[in-house]
Amino acid sequence: MSTKFPMPTTQTISAGQFALMVTAAYLGFGIFQFPLELVKDGGPDALYSLILEILAAFGGLWLLFRANRIQPGETMTGFSHQVLHPMIRWPISVITIAIHSALGACLVSNFGFVITAFFLPDTPDWVIRLTLVTTCLYMVWFDTPSLARTVQILLPMTMLLTLLMGLLLVPKMTSGYAVIPSASIHVLPILYAAYRDFYVFLGFEVSVTLYPYIRPPERALGEKYTFLAMGVVGAWFIIGYALVLGVEGPYFMVHLLWPPVSAMRLINVSGFIINKLGLLVIVMWGVFTLLFIAVRIWCVGHDVMPLFRLTSRTAYRLLAGGGAVVIYLGASLFPTVHALVQWFATYLLPTAIAYIFLVPLIVMLGAWLTKRKHQKSKASPANPQSSPQ
Repeated sequence: MSTKFPMPTTQTISAGQFALMVTAAYLGFGIFQFPLELVKDGGPDALYSLILEILAAFGGLWLLFRANRIQPGETMTGFSHQVLHPMIRWPISVITIAIHSALGACLVSNFGFVITAFFLPDTPDWVIRLTLVTTCLYMVWFDTPSLARTVQILLPMTMLLTLLMGLLLVPKMTSGYAVIPSASIHVLPILYAAYRDFYVFLGFEVSVTLYPYIRPPERALGEKYTFLAMGVVGAWFIIGYALVLGVEGPYFMVHLLWPPVSAMRLINVSGFIINKLGLLVIVMWGVFTLLFIAVRIWCVGHDVMPLFRLTSRTAYRLLAGGGAVVIYLGASLFPTVHALVQWFATYLLPTAIAYIFLVPLIVMLGAWLTKRKHQKSKASPANPQSSPQ
């Protein structure tokens, strides 16, 4: 029988903090491009695609929680060593860590392009990327409870302020008719648009790493809160879809790199001390970016540690620092935002979606086979086969 891999730390977080950390791990990723792919590929059926991808996100999260319940005290890279063959568990572990790093690198690169385009055109890209990654590394340096409290304070406040300021766009919705979905449903465009836009939910697979750090009596509550938070985010995206599409219109929006950024720049409150109030929203979205990257760095450290049975705080910090370096170097590989989008759509998007929906099934199947094998081994001495007459 395989031995149990120790958890890297004994620090725990509450159910609410877990839900917010999982939410922070996906909310900031697609906010700058949303809902570009929906409108491009879904056309008048884009709203149906958005609803479909929200439901798919709920299904993927449910699968991940089912896998976590197999061994709730360990991360995916920890308990997979007990239920899967080495030829399967090592690739899954490597892919888990690679997805964390790649998602972090993509967002660092993307946000760097946004900052360069709208705020600091003369600042070298490497300075912006280094500042982002270093700040995130500091956020995770003091480990789980400290990061959880930071997320708990910043995430709800930033979401609420974004929503309130976004509502100032309502008077500018000159293309509100475009929000109304088509009466004729076209299945293939709806499915393709939901697939292409699913990047706005990529990241909640961090639940497989965060789950063992919930206080044991609150794990079931943590699942409920995470589903509730995903419902709130889904409604938040629907509102954002209506605002951005209604303000910019479908024909103009598809030619923009960052549609919500362009829409928010139109916010202007007469008599307010700041002329372009909408630019503050873009700065606030930097909070989403920082939290997203910080959770990624945390996950890299805590997913590598079980592979080598490391438990010390020093090991965690070294691995987190290594993860930050990998994310920074990965972000430096994309010379333009177009190269980033193409690479992401070709490689990372299908890989991450396959991970979310296939890996839990593989782990659950491996756990079932392992349990059945143990049951047979226990039953065989008690019920020896009778010798032939």
